[in-house]
Amino acid sequence: MRRQWLGNLIPLGVALLLALVCFPFGFFGQAIVGIGAGWLGVSQWGFFENVKIERELQARLGSGGELIGFVYDRPPTALDAHAELGLMTISPDEIKVETEDESYLIRLANITNIERQMNIHSLLGLGGWIALELETGRKFRFESRKYPTMYQSNRRTNELSAELRTLIHEKAPA
Repeated sequence: MRRQWLGNLIPLGVALLLALVCFPFGFFGQAIVGIGAGWLGVSQWGFFENVKIERELQARLGSGGELIGFVYDRPPTALDAHAELGLMTISPDEIKVETEDESYLIRLANITNIERQMNIHSLLGLGGWIALELETGRKFRFESRKYPTMYQSNRRTNELSAELRTLIHEKAPA
């Protein structure tokens, strides 16, 4: 909870401070600087302590997986688009996601569709879900939190999407 608050308050504080400093530039100057500072703040500090979270989870779970934020069983909160954090590993046949409380196994053969979907981070061009539609009709939505910045993690999410599309295409019946 502390990390969620700081991941939201630090970017907001940076944006407000810079917008106030630009008071002599009028409303439009403040708005432009505020939006730019907001983007920079969210990108730099929105994933507050991600590297530390990943190391802690890897040590607790004995996993070398990659940190992701996801929505599956629980809805997102007002402070975070991700309802849960976990470590994801991808093999040629399945995706495994481990959290402190749960373990999810998604067989690639059970994925009927993969697409990119918007989330709150998409509004700033800093994120978006990879949505896996499963045979059951449920969706598993996630994005990478591998890197300390949202900008870097968004690039990794794009790479994961392409990687999964290739794997799923290879598993599709001819």
